[in-house]
Amino acid sequence: MTLKEYMTLAFVHEKPGVSDEELAMFSSHNEDANFGKAIIDKLFEAGHLTRDEETNAIIVSEHGNHLIDEVHRLCKSRLVQPLFANPN
Repeated sequence: MTLKEYMTLAFVHEKPGVSDEELAMFSSHNEDANFGKAIIDKLFEAGHLTRDEETNAIIVSEHGNHLIDEVHRLCKSRLVQPLFANPN
């Protein structure tokens, strides 16, 4: 898993129900939506992301949640806050 893929997964984890377009633009740093969509597709294929059955929104799958939990467990001292929290 690349850093961009993990950042995309973490973004969905912290902002559930994100739209396809918003996530694609986040994944590509607002540069190339097609590149962002390729990252999203790779996360779907790996089983890290899924869709909400009622709203069709992108959400983190159970497998994706396990991955995030494991990264936080291994890097607990460095990841004590969400990646995309607004600094106070």
